[in-house]
Amino acid sequence: MLTELAAPAVMDLADVWGMDNAQNKVGVWTTSREIHFIFAHGARTSVSLPDDRMVVSIAPCLRKTHPCKDHTPSRCRGEQADVAVKVKAATAEGRAVLDMATKTLPNGFVDLWLPRNEKIDVTIAALGLTATQRIGTSDADFTCVTTMELHY
Repeated sequence: MLTELAAPAVMDLADVWGMDNAQNKVGVWTTSREIHFIFAHGARTSVSLPDDRMVVSIAPCLRKTHPCKDHTPSRCRGEQADVAVKVKAATAEGRAVLDMATKTLPNGFVDLWLPRNEKIDVTIAALGLTATQRIGTSDADFTCVTTMELHY
């Protein structure tokens, strides 16, 4: 079933299952190339991300929430759950790649599908505050960003 879905739909399921881990008993984590699942009965599966995009999960915060490399919806929690955010992203050369209004998920994160192998300047506005950070989208870069501290 999972392998028949597009990666963004799989990530949506990963977020739901991961945040309701007590109910679903599913371990979920993302790497730069795959979304991984381990189920209560021990079965494992992975779904590949597109060759041209990478998912980066960002938790805008007032303080750093936790150190992390590979986002784990079944464990990672950010400070700002269900908060309205405005997200803009552009390549280091200034080409806009994202401009959206959304809400953080119940776990405090927002998932961004960004072009692969780029340096992306991401700005998040929430609660009348903003945070800007350059994020890489190569295989060596993090899929979990918890260092975007909101400020005036």
